[in-house]
Amino acid sequence: MKRIWIVLLVLLSLAPALAQSSDAIWNVDYYDNPYLAGDRVHNETVSRLAFNWGVGSPAPNVPEDDFSLRASTRVFLPAGTYRFYLLADHGAALEVDFRPVISNMRDGEGRPGELLTVELILEAGTHHFQVDHRGLGHESYLYFTWADLATNPTGPNFPDPIGIPTEGGPWIVQYFDNTEWRGDPAQTQEVNAIGLDWGFDPPVPGVNRDDFTVRAVADVFFPAGDYRFWVLADDAVRLAIDFDPIIDTLDDPQPDEVISEDVTLEQGFHRISIHLREYSLNAFLYLDYRDLATNPTGPSFPNTGTQPSSGGPWTAEYFNNTNLSGSPIVIQSEPAPSHNWGVSAPFPNMPADNFSARWSTTQYFDGGD
Repeated sequence: MKRIWIVLLVLLSLAPALAQSSDAIWNVDYYDNPYLAGDRVHNETVSRLAFNWGVGSPAPNVPEDDFSLRASTRVFLPAGTYRFYLLADHGAALEVDFRPVISNMRDGEGRPGELLTVELILEAGTHHFQVDHRGLGHESYLYFTWADLATNPTGPNFPDPIGIPTEGGPWIVQYFDNTEWRGDPAQTQEVNAIGLDWGFDPPVPGVNRDDFTVRAVADVFFPAGDYRFWVLADDAVRLAIDFDPIIDTLDDPQPDEVISEDVTLEQGFHRISIHLREYSLNAFLYLDYRDLATNPTGPSFPNTGTQPSSGGPWTAEYFNNTNLSGSPIVIQSEPAPSHNWGVSAPFPNMPADNFSARWSTTQYFDGGD
């Protein structure tokens, strides 16, 4: 048996596409004080800054009152004049390309419930955004968005708060090149289901094939009922619902063993999170869940496989430059390198001009010419 790596490189020069705030992937650090001081106590990746925590805690280890957060992202924008909107219950601040443009964080400076705006002329390219927030008590919320004034002069059009996403995901998956989920993720991607089988290969570029960790998060709507959850992983895994672990083998790995747990859920959206720790040899992660009243049999894990009959999957990496440099803007699995984008961008957060892409796969071949 021979394994042969096949790599395709595509350099395309085709008009920039408009980027929207919904295209961003945000890294959010939470602190257990209102001053962004000390070490963060929680980290997550979200697709938008739209939070309404009410009187509850925003995340594990974070107090209901007197907390702070820092969120950052990088987004490609065409040249134009943009209006930025920021709304929070207490202090909030915005930096664009590391330059403060809204500052409302100092003691006594907060303007709760007041819509803060700023207009900026930006050149075409990738821009860094940072939003800081402090919640001091009562009901806490934070919303941020922007609009190109040439095409969308009215606003703001804030997205629905997190916790009310579209049914079924998608999953945000983060990869860490260490065994403790430390630091910033080496790669972040979105998938529709947790059926990941990396075999003996690195899970994504920039991560070793051994001694790595993965964190996957989704907000999923469930009708009220009793549910059974199954996980299959190598090596150790923790499955939590609404931050409460229901399966945890991180201290007692049970590789290759299907583990299940039954839970009763109220109707509504629930946060599902999975932490995987991989030590050595092959690596995979599968999740399935069923309503026991209507579909008690299982599991039926989504199958991506390492040698699928379709000749894939291919790992596709897309870059917002023509030389495959830096970190890819998008990483996803595809059945084959087969696209016809015409004059459009391959993704909303990429330009239609001057980008590059790389596809790679592991294929099985019998010996021969």
